[in-house]
Amino acid sequence: MPEAIRQQLTQRYAESHRAYRGIGHIETLLQGQFAHRDLIKVQRAVMLAIWFHNAIYDTHQHDNEERCAALAGEMLTQAGAEPALIESVQRKVRATRRHEWTDGDPDTAVFLDLDLGILAASPEAYDRYAGRWPRSTAGCPSRPTNKAEPRFCKPLWTGLRSVSRRPCGSCGKSRPAPICSANWPR
Repeated sequence: MPEAIRQQLTQRYAESHRAYRGIGHIETLLQGQFAHRDLIKVQRAVMLAIWFHNAIYDTHQHDNEERCAALAGEMLTQAGAEPALIESVQRKVRATRRHEWTDGDPDTAVFLDLDLGILAASPEAYDRYAGRWPRSTAGCPSRPTNKAEPRFCKPLWTGLRSVSRRPCGSCGKSRPAPICSANWPR
C-alpha cells in the first residue's frame, strides 16, 4: 500500500470518537490475516479491505460501508491500482454492512470472519470490547446486551463459512469459527 494512503488512513483511525474501530482493530485484523494467510488467495485485496473497511466511521450515518468503499475506489484509483483489485476491495468493504458472504469469493469470507474475530476472543477480552461499546456507538439505540446481540449475531452463528467447524479455544465446543459460545449469547 502506498505510504501516503497508509498515513491518511492511520489519521482516520486515530479520530477521538473511535473506541473499538481504531488502529488497534486494524492491527488485530492484519495479524489475523498473517495467521490465516494460507486461507487467502489475494493477500493484497484482503489487506486493503482491512485498511478501508472502517475508514469512515460516523455513528449518525447508515451508509459508512458504502462511503468506505467509495473512498477505497477513489484512493486506489489515484494510486494506479488495477480495476479488478479495486472492485475486489470494494466488494469486501461493502460486505461488512451485514457481514454476509454473498460474492462467492473465499477471501471475502475469511475477511468477514477476521472482522468478527472479537466473538472468538476470551470472555475477558470480549467484556473489555463490550465495555467500550457505548462510547464507540454514541447515538445508537443500544449497546450489546443479551437482548441486543442476538439480533446481530444469530444470523452469523450459521453463516460463517471460511473456517470449518472446530473446537473453540475458549469454550471447547465445536462452532463455526470465529464465534465462541462463551461470548454469545450471554
